[in-house]
Amino acid sequence: MFEMQSIGRGILDGPHPVNALRFVLLNHLISRSAARARYAPPIHGATELLEIIGRRKVQNWTIEFEGMEERDSGVDDAARIAAGKGLNCLRLREIKWEGTPDEDRVVTLFFEHIDQSVRTFPVVHTTTYRGREIAGEDEERGATAAHVVILLPPESALNIGRYRCAIETVSPITRTAIENFLCRQIRRHVAQAGGWTFPVVEVRRRNRPVTKEYQYTPRLELVADAGRALTGDGRVLTAMTFTKRKERLAIGQPAELIREDVIGDVQHKINAQQQGPSDPEERQTWALALRKLYEERGFKTRLYFRHAVSGAIVSGEVHPAVASATDLIMCPTEIISFTKPLRPWRPDIDPETVEKMKDILNTDSLWQRTD
Repeated sequence: MFEMQSIGRGILDGPHPVNALRFVLLNHLISRSAARARYAPPIHGATELLEIIGRRKVQNWTIEFEGMEERDSGVDDAARIAAGKGLNCLRLREIKWEGTPDEDRVVTLFFEHIDQSVRTFPVVHTTTYRGREIAGEDEERGATAAHVVILLPPESALNIGRYRCAIETVSPITRTAIENFLCRQIRRHVAQAGGWTFPVVEVRRRNRPVTKEYQYTPRLELVADAGRALTGDGRVLTAMTFTKRKERLAIGQPAELIREDVIGDVQHKINAQQQGPSDPEERQTWALALRKLYEERGFKTRLYFRHAVSGAIVSGEVHPAVASATDLIMCPTEIISFTKPLRPWRPDIDPETVEKMKDILNTDSLWQRTD
């Protein structure tokens, strides 16, 4: 079996079989809220939102189907799950909390992906070299599993809605799939509660204050550690786009007595090669400042890189296998090693994997650029 001494950014403590290594993506989990209003909605802490997902897990509702039309099932989870039978899905198999509210807490999310197209796997006899396919039972399908470990601050600490997050890479469980899962689960809870609103006092004609309720939806989003992602590996930042969906725009002139508001998507694209500094260090500082400015205003960021060797640019909707590979290219990574080969699927949270990922979360030098 082929063995390696080191790979990528990680440094291994001796020879390890390739299938006993695991890449871990370094990300931040960001809590923010989306609203069709020009006013900033309230932000909820990740603890509150993850507890909501945990309660849904107890009810066996934490499952999301790929390519499913949900208009018929509405907010009824039982009808949605029944309609999703036969589709590929990502489900939360287990959630585990460690620590108390008075100290740093660790939350482990154990995701499982079920692929409906995988019903058999091939085996070959090592002496006769005869091959055959082994099939599962009628309702059994292929599956993979991955850990996501999140570090939460104590309740007494300043909470800015930004949390260290380590993601075990197991294709086809991608960052995008995990983020979509978290946001959809929270949105379903809000919809079943009849919607969440926040009050705003507006001064209308004759200076009369009027209180108006605006709807909003909390979100948990994954953001790569840009401080490290913009350096090294021969990659060059070529462009950045900042997008805000459903932004309220005033189209009346200041002198007009009647003003009309419309809802539209706003996107700004900045050419980093033309507008950014030529010096790599200065370009990194410039890009981070722009990203912070727009994300604080509720925009979602997308970075475009050009690799020094191939010159290819990767973005947009891609196949899950390509998305998994892109995650490794775009995100800063660490490597954890094991003495035994790893399996693509496990039935329960693996304590050894979680402990190694917690070590990454607690290593401040890996996060000092963006914390």
